[in-house]
Amino acid sequence: METIVLGIIVLLIAGVLIFGGSKLRVLLKGFVGLFVEDLAKTPEGASAVYNQAIEKSQNDYNTAHNTLQKVAGQLDSSQKSVVATNDKIQKAEEKCEAFAKSGQFDKVELFAQQRNDLLEELEFHTRTVKELEPIFEEAKRISNYLEQKLSKLKKDKTRVTNDLRLNRQLKDMYDDMDELKNTTNVDKLLDSVKEGVKDSREKAVGAKVVHGNKLSTKISNADEDAKKLVSNDYVEELKKKYQK
Repeated sequence: METIVLGIIVLLIAGVLIFGGSKLRVLLKGFVGLFVEDLAKTPEGASAVYNQAIEKSQNDYNTAHNTLQKVAGQLDSSQKSVVATNDKIQKAEEKCEAFAKSGQFDKVELFAQQRNDLLEELEFHTRTVKELEPIFEEAKRISNYLEQKLSKLKKDKTRVTNDLRLNRQLKDMYDDMDELKNTTNVDKLLDSVKEGVKDSREKAVGAKVVHGNKLSTKISNADEDAKKLVSNDYVEELKKKYQK
């Protein structure tokens, strides 16, 4: 099927190259469009169309799924960074309090600076999490939608192609069972034979009627009747003469 389609397309392209002209291109474009539409209504054509749609949908889903995985990874990393940074801040504050109690304020200032740096880092990770959460939800929604679309296309392909095959089989069966349909040359010849018998019978009856209405035929029939009457008179005369 694909080889035939490819061959037709090649011939059409060759026609455009040989003859040229915008009108021819428009005509061929329309022809190809009608041909493709008719082809798409067959089980083989429908399967090819669905295969293309499934391939595109699969690529779209793969892209969305990869994006979802990337966003999910970034979000998880940022969330873990928030937890880890909070833990570091808590430890820095504990050290500040411990050194403050012991009067070692030089070390307090050191860990206080560390705490400030960690607070800035925490703010960055927290902001990143807030930005990634809606992106993650949207990526998840798109990925789920495309997954369902892909699954539906695969199911529809099976259902539609099976329906088209069944409808074609049913049509062939009804054509075979329809006695009034001349689906073969033999059927047409048989009808011709039956028509010939009917015509010949009508011609025979017509010839008989014409023959009976001819003047010569009527005279001949009258002569035969006269002969029968003479013969009958003679027989009656002999019966009277000898039957006593």
